[in-house]
Amino acid sequence: MIRRMRTEKGLSIHQFAKKAGLTSSFISQLERSLVNPSLTSLVKIADALNIPTLRLLSSSQKKKPSDPVNRRETRRKIVVPNSRVVYQFLSPDTNRLIEALLAEIEPYQEGEDELVTHEGEEFVYVAKGELTIRLGKNTYFLKEGDSIQFSSTVPHNFNNPGKEKTLLVIAQTPPSF
Repeated sequence: MIRRMRTEKGLSIHQFAKKAGLTSSFISQLERSLVNPSLTSLVKIADALNIPTLRLLSSSQKKKPSDPVNRRETRRKIVVPNSRVVYQFLSPDTNRLIEALLAEIEPYQEGEDELVTHEGEEFVYVAKGELTIRLGKNTYFLKEGDSIQFSSTVPHNFNNPGKEKTLLVIAQTPPSF
């Protein structure tokens, strides 16, 4: 998919890698399914292609854009490669001004400290469990019922410091998946 999209835009692998801020070798391995990209790499690739990140992750099953209802049993899910996070779309589609997600985060494991950035703002509500959120150089601890709002351009990550699964409700604008 990435190879087809970059060639449609007339970009060689080297031009595309430079635009995405990644190496040509990584892009080549990714296009041949030899590596799994991090969420940060997926965001960079989507930005370079000028598409929502979700387009790289979603299946071909899509709801009608005009359907305002999103049923629990038909919610789209994203399992991020090499991650402990599963996202479910609460929004009926990604062609809106705001995106709502349900995120399930498994307990923290050492070495999972990659920070991400993207355009817009995020609001996060801790529906169950505990959350440590790193925003730039600051770290915040939230427990069930707490919420936080921040600019998504600030490097950030979420971690579950507890022993049980954490459940978050996230609203972000503009949609980034």
